[in-house]
Amino acid sequence: MFVVPDSLLLDAAQQINNRCSWRRYTSAQISQQLLEQLDDLITIINQYQQNFKIIRLTEAGNLLSPLYVQVIRGATNVIVFEVLNENRPLVDIQMGCLGELLVLQMTRLGLSTVWLGGDKFCFSSSDIKKRVGTQNSIPICIPFGYPVDPKVDIRKRKSKKDIAPEWTGSEEVFQLINRAPSAVNKQPYQFQLKDNKIYITPKDKSTNEYMSNWLDSGIAASHALLAMNLKQVSVAQNEVIIE
Repeated sequence: MFVVPDSLLLDAAQQINNRCSWRRYTSAQISQQLLEQLDDLITIINQYQQNFKIIRLTEAGNLLSPLYVQVIRGATNVIVFEVLNENRPLVDIQMGCLGELLVLQMTRLGLSTVWLGGDKFCFSSSDIKKRVGTQNSIPICIPFGYPVDPKVDIRKRKSKKDIAPEWTGSEEVFQLINRAPSAVNKQPYQFQLKDNKIYITPKDKSTNEYMSNWLDSGIAASHALLAMNLKQVSVAQNEVIIE
């Protein structure tokens, strides 16, 4: 169980409809003042829990195309997640939940982002490990900067009958949760509202890979926190509970 820091929740709900995954970035420099605000947010997350560490890298564009496949173009600033404690699925859920809240705070600061998994295809964890000097897992990274096309492209999401067939809450709350990003937009979970709590159940509950349904469920949990004005996330055997 963990309670999310208030500083990560501030004005984040208003950013949900402003966030999308950008894949092409300009060469515009990010001001030092803005980077310091970002570093403050990263410090809050790193000091809050001991399961993973967030590291901000500059001049890191070469880490994003290990197979010469330019999935992301122009990004030179990258946030990486280093796993410190193999406490799973809690670490997956925390990376997803706190990472998405960081993304929404970056959106508030005017920065654009994209979640990246796919080691050896979208990025090289081995090169990142050499850069930061660690042997720990690097399952996720988030390039960021200013997009070539700033238009928000809202990708199609699953319908209520597919992802929340027993939904009893408002349409607004449903849409805010349903806007949560996931790996290749699969949304590999279902969610429901019961007794003023949100229950998110991943379809596959295994923890064989860090790009698991648990991580995507953690991302969705951050949207549920904001949509319901809640702060606490609990991890049960089969589900994530937001209350």
